[in-house]
Amino acid sequence: LYVEIQPRQGLVLTAYPKFKGKYFSLSRAAEREKLFQRLLEANHRSFATFFVDNQGDIGARFTFTTEDGVGFESFRVAVSELLRIADEYTPTLDGYMRKDA
Repeated sequence: LYVEIQPRQGLVLTAYPKFKGKYFSLSRAAEREKLFQRLLEANHRSFATFFVDNQGDIGARFTFTTEDGVGFESFRVAVSELLRIADEYTPTLDGYMRKDA
């Protein structure tokens, strides 16, 4: 989990799920188009947003606007939910990855 404070009144929580010691990335994807479709479907239903970063790694993110501050309870719930979502989607993401021989 990464926590980033943005200069324009934002707090970004980012999680990169991994399975069996490996992070999910486009370079390991067996069927990229199906993976992208699944990530878009997940974004439609999810509290967090799935994304692919500049290095091709797959993660989930939630952003707070901090113009009025962020309370501890809100922060705790957001972190818990983001990690729960990343954990919940780990088997799904693994299903789209090439398997090692």
